[in-house]
Amino acid sequence: MEQEPGAARLDTRGPGTQQLDVPDPDGPDPGAPQERQQDGGVPDAGAQDPAVQEDEALQAVGVRLHGRFDDAYGADAVERAVQTARHGFDGSPIRSFIPILVERQVIDRLRAAGAPRPTDAAAG
Repeated sequence: MEQEPGAARLDTRGPGTQQLDVPDPDGPDPGAPQERQQDGGVPDAGAQDPAVQEDEALQAVGVRLHGRFDDAYGADAVERAVQTARHGFDGSPIRSFIPILVERQVIDRLRAAGAPRPTDAAAG
């Protein structure tokens, strides 16, 4: 019967023996210090690069904003607002909330600008 990596072995030399807390040499040492991330957390082997996560979140924000405001402002104006807000956070050390902050800034800017008036050519 095989043991799971990292499992303690049982001393089976005779009756009345006790379980030994010996780490399995093929598994991780539970007492060994673990690598820490900058934020103090332990890295997750399946975790994505934070920059990639931020880019994906910002792409989703852009899709939502375009869907919501393209008809009133045009895709170019919405994209400029998204990029302006996004680049306003360049160099910010804390990146976790940038996508939501970008979304809120763009919504506020577009609402403050008001719906554009139709041009004479569009009205005629």
